[in-house]
Amino acid sequence: MNTEEIVKNLDELKNLSKSQAENIEKLNETIADQAQEINTLKGKVVEGILDKAVTKPEIPKDAVEVNKKKWKFTVATFRLPGSNELIKAEEAALDETILDKILKIEGQGILTEYREKK
Repeated sequence: MNTEEIVKNLDELKNLSKSQAENIEKLNETIADQAQEINTLKGKVVEGILDKAVTKPEIPKDAVEVNKKKWKFTVATFRLPGSNELIKAEEAALDETILDKILKIEGQGILTEYREKK
C-alpha cells in the first residue's frame, strides 16, 4: 500500500467517523424527544389516576328503565351480595345485567321506582 492509498483510506475513515458521529447525535436527539414524550404521557396517566381517585361518585339524576318501569338510584355506590367490588351507580345505570341483579335483591334499597311528578 502506498502513501496515496493510505491517505485515501484515512480520509474515508474520517468521513465514516464523521457520519457515525452525526448518526449518534441524531439518535441522542431522538432518545431525548422520546424520553420527554414518555414523561408527558406518565404525567397524563398520573393525572387520570388522581382524577379518578379524587372524583366523588354521584347519584345519577336520570331514571333508568328496566322491564318497562323507571327506577332512580338512591345511592352513589353499592356492593352486590357476595361481592366485594364497589360499583358506582353511574356505571351500573349503563349495565342491564347489574340493573337486573339489583332488582332481584329482596328488600334492596339501591333503586326505587320512579314516579313522574304531575
